[in-house]
Amino acid sequence: MSNEDMARRIQVYLKKIEKIRVKRIKREKFKHLLKTLGLSAGRK
Repeated sequence: MSNEDMARRIQVYLKKIEKIRVKRIKREKFKHLLKTLGLSAGRK
């Protein structure tokens, strides 16, 4: 395997990791938002 192939493979891998990380962060933010909304709705 050449260096270029290796570099390309690593790039694809990093992109995948980034996508997964972004998804996870968005889900956490969404959960937090729901929790906050739930609390404010429960207080009234």
